[in-house]
Amino acid sequence: TTLLTHTVSRNCPNFYSCDKTNTFIHRKETVSEHIVWCLKLADFFFFSHTELLNQYNRLRVKELLEFHDDIEWLPWIGDVCISDEIRRVEKENLELEGLALLASKYPTALREHFLACDLEFREKKTPESIFAHVTDKLQPIIYCEPYPEVWWPSKWFTEESVRRRSEPTIKQIPIIHQYFEKLITHFNKNGHFED
Repeated sequence: TTLLTHTVSRNCPNFYSCDKTNTFIHRKETVSEHIVWCLKLADFFFFSHTELLNQYNRLRVKELLEFHDDIEWLPWIGDVCISDEIRRVEKENLELEGLALLASKYPTALREHFLACDLEFREKKTPESIFAHVTDKLQPIIYCEPYPEVWWPSKWFTEESVRRRSEPTIKQIPIIHQYFEKLITHFNKNGHFED
C-alpha cells in the first residue's frame, strides 16, 4: 500500500485501485473530488425530491458548490479537519486574505463570477447558499462512511461532535436532515463513533 499526499488534498480518505497493474493507493481526497461529490450529492437531493427544484435554483447551487473550496488550492491554506476548531478560525482568515490572489489566477472572464460565488457561499444569506452549505457539511460524512477504521477514530468523532459541527447547518433543510438522522442511526448501530 502506498500513501500518496498532495498539497490540495483534503482530510478524508480516498482510494484508487487498478486491477491491470495490481495497484491500490490510499490517499487523501482532493479539492476537485470533494467538489464533484458535492455536485452529485446536490443532484441526488434535487432529483430524489423534485419539490426542491421549485424551492431552490439548482444551477446557482451548483455554481456555489463548484467554487466553494477553490481557495484550498493555495498550498498554505489547504484543508483543515473540522475537529481542529482553532485552525479552522485561522483558516478562515487566511482564506479571506488569499481570495484576491486566487482570483488573479482565474481567466479574466471568470474572476468576478468566482468572487461573487465565494461571497454568496460565505455569507449564507440566500436559499441556494444554505443548500450548498448543507451539501458541503453532509458530503464528508457520507463519503467517509465506508471507512470507519480510517477516518472516524482518527478524527475523534462522537455523535455529539458530529451533531455539534454539522447538524445546525443540515437541519435548515428538513428533507436532507432526515438523511443525516438515518446516518447517525447507522453509525451508532455499526459502532462508527468513538465511545
